[in-house]
Amino acid sequence: MSTYRRVGTMPDGASIHVARNADATQVCLHADVPEVGGTSTCTDGAAFPADGMYVEGGFESGSSHVEWSASGEVSFPTTPAD
Repeated sequence: MSTYRRVGTMPDGASIHVARNADATQVCLHADVPEVGGTSTCTDGAAFPADGMYVEGGFESGSSHVEWSASGEVSFPTTPAD
C-alpha cells in the first residue's frame, strides 16, 4: 500500500488504519489487536462503496465492529466479552 495511516484506537487497544495502494485503485480498512491478530477489508476497484466499509472481528477482549462511512467518519462500537 502506498499510504497507511492510523485513524483511531479502540477501547480494547486495537489500532484502526486506512490504506490506499500506489495507483489509487484500492482502499482498505484494517483493525489490528496487538499480540492477537487483525482483520481487514478492501474495495474491489477504486470506487468507495456508497454505504461505506466495515470489518468485524472476535477477540478474547470481545467483538469489534469498525465502520468507515462514505463521509469519512470512522466509528467502532464494541461488545465486551462475556
